Amino acid sequence: MQTKSEFQQVDDVPPHEQYIIDVLLNCADDATAVKDHNLLTPTPGGIQPCPPGKKGIPLVIPVLLSTVDSISHIRVVLPKDLRQDQARETLWKSVLEVQRRFPQGIALLDPVENMGIKDDKFLNLVKVSLASWLFIV
Repeated sequence: MQTKSEFQQVDDVPPHEQYIIDVLLNCADDATAVKDHNLLTPTPGGIQPCPPGKKGIPLVIPVLLSTVDSISHIRVVLPKDLRQDQARETLWKSVLEVQRRFPQGIALLDPVENMGIKDDKFLNLVKVSLASWLFIV
């Protein structure tokens, strides 16, 4: 049960940073699954990514949505239950296969093209965002 002060801490977090998503990450061997999904930090403590070229442990980790940099339009079939080690291993192999098939990089989700969004305000926002991104680069 949360105390009143814990509720106030959550209220202090901006709404766009209150969304928590579960992601599959290849973690270092000494990582453990996270039990508490009530985060006030972007990522849970004690979780380290697996070094490149090493075999890690695929774990489902809760992170704040604000920590996600991009989303691909490629989909993989998810097992019904990711609590089992074998199911996470199988899913991680699917992710590695997608990476192997797209050595130049995995295509990102285009909300207009891939999701069929036709709202004029949203289309204008995408144009402004793209123009500012091109200006920065």
